[in-house]
Amino acid sequence: MLDRAKFCRMSFKEKCSEITFHGKLLATKKLGNHQVFLFWLKSFYVELWFNNRKGEIHGINSFESVKGLDFYLDDFSIQEIRKIVTDKN
Repeated sequence: MLDRAKFCRMSFKEKCSEITFHGKLLATKKLGNHQVFLFWLKSFYVELWFNNRKGEIHGINSFESVKGLDFYLDDFSIQEIRKIVTDKN
């Protein structure tokens, strides 16, 4: 099973592939010229920062703590995110 430590050691291209094929999209948020996508990858969260103006990914950040979800709480509650994360479908 992929854990956060293994994910962090992956190349940029491998991370993008893992997010695309195994990530569960939880939320999106606009911040200036960026669109931030929050994904769940079985045991941790991943943020993908996409620059809309340049049309490219500017960063990938991963975290395990629910404290990292504070940025998204204006749009979703932690309870809603937990429901999505634990949903088997």
